[in-house]
Amino acid sequence: MVIGVDLGGTNVRAAAVSAAGEIVGPRIENPSHAREGADACLAAVVRTILEAMTGIDAESIGIAIPGHIDAIKGVVHWAPNFGETVEGDFRNWEDVTFTPVLAKQIDLPITIGNDANLAALGEYRFGSGKECANGLILLTLGTGVGSGIVLSPACLQGGLTRPSVLIGNKGGAAELGHLTIVKDGETCTCGSQGHLEAYCGTEGLLKIAAAHGIVCESPLQLFEEAQTGNESAIAAWEVYGGYLGTAIGSAINAFAPEIVAIGGQVANAWQYFLPEATLAASQASIPSLFESVRIVQAEQLEDAGILGAAALALGEL
Repeated sequence: MVIGVDLGGTNVRAAAVSAAGEIVGPRIENPSHAREGADACLAAVVRTILEAMTGIDAESIGIAIPGHIDAIKGVVHWAPNFGETVEGDFRNWEDVTFTPVLAKQIDLPITIGNDANLAALGEYRFGSGKECANGLILLTLGTGVGSGIVLSPACLQGGLTRPSVLIGNKGGAAELGHLTIVKDGETCTCGSQGHLEAYCGTEGLLKIAAAHGIVCESPLQLFEEAQTGNESAIAAWEVYGGYLGTAIGSAINAFAPEIVAIGGQVANAWQYFLPEATLAASQASIPSLFESVRIVQAEQLEDAGILGAAALALGEL
């Protein structure tokens, strides 16, 4: 039994999770105080973990955190929307010592990781990967485009004996949302141009909708318009799928996964963008690699953060 923790910019959620991926205790949720400084946020995390541990014989804790995470040192180098206002200016977290602070108050092993990476690990272990797929890429579609890559031992030469999450140097991988898909294209939230997130993040999707004559405030509204049979809305989703599929094809070429899973709230519009995304992926990828890939909707949508963090904690055991 472990405690999985999902730290977000608004709330921090935690629950006890069994080795089979079943949430066996109440889902505890508290404000994360993410914009009130590191001390306030860390206090909220401790409180939430202790509440989730009540009456539970937990052996380890995993925590999913957005941003650039150094799991080995237990440091958060940067996290979006986490920080505090100083002299009128909001300052993001920079190199916040995280795990060592929690360890002083909670007497259990604690491991942290990037939330998208851990969502991929949870999907691999408890979702479409069934803990046996030869490589899985998870793309989470929402305000931005998150991603995570899990590679099985069969995908790696060198003697590894269990599935591993690709984290790159200093824990900075895998940012597939920032693959360049259009040279000199739309400006991304990171400041660069032509990235996948510039087209398949919420802002990019709404721009596509506007170009098709549909003004809406959220992906949900565009989804609902498509459900009414609105041809312009359906066409907008198809354009969206084309951009997404181009990035998927590049990812297939780079990592040759068995599964590409699509998660996040935008994945609910799956049927409107999947055909075009699949076509674009097939055109952008090496045929012999594409023929062995399954593009699927992620099975773990609601509790992806908690289950991913739990999968990390279980792996550490």
